[in-house]
Amino acid sequence: MEVKLGEILTGGEVRDAIHIAIAPVVAGEYLAPGAHVGMVEGQARICREPIGIVDPLLSKPALKGQRVYIWIYPNTVTGMVHHWKHPAFSEGPSQVETWLRNHAQNIGVSFETLMEGAKDYLKTGDSVCLGHDTPDDVWTYNDQFWKHYQEYTGELVPEEKQSSFFRCAC
Repeated sequence: MEVKLGEILTGGEVRDAIHIAIAPVVAGEYLAPGAHVGMVEGQARICREPIGIVDPLLSKPALKGQRVYIWIYPNTVTGMVHHWKHPAFSEGPSQVETWLRNHAQNIGVSFETLMEGAKDYLKTGDSVCLGHDTPDDVWTYNDQFWKHYQEYTGELVPEEKQSSFFRCAC
């Protein structure tokens, strides 16, 4: 049975446990626990387009400038592998993305070519022509590539598909 937060229960529900996406933010004004807030100029404020609520477990309100967690509304997070993404928050590259970008550079392709090549390979089985000899890093770090790819994309790749998808120009 699917847990549906933010809806009136209709019967038949069971106890469950859930993950809630949270984000540390700076209060842009006085915010009561449970207040519906959005991000305005990098701070949590009451606004017309809220994205979550101020930590409802706080024992007192947050004052302007204090840091608190907000709980992001269910079904709005656009990507999640314990590290979630939401359009209201910008972020730099994760350690996983940094590893993938470095790997792409080390084998002589762009990050986009690496990721699209993997995606196409998984869909069609087609390999990517490097146009030069295949660097040893393609083989040496293949297992690590697939581990990072899965974490970055949130896509589970069957073990039998986790082979190299590059070929040299010959």
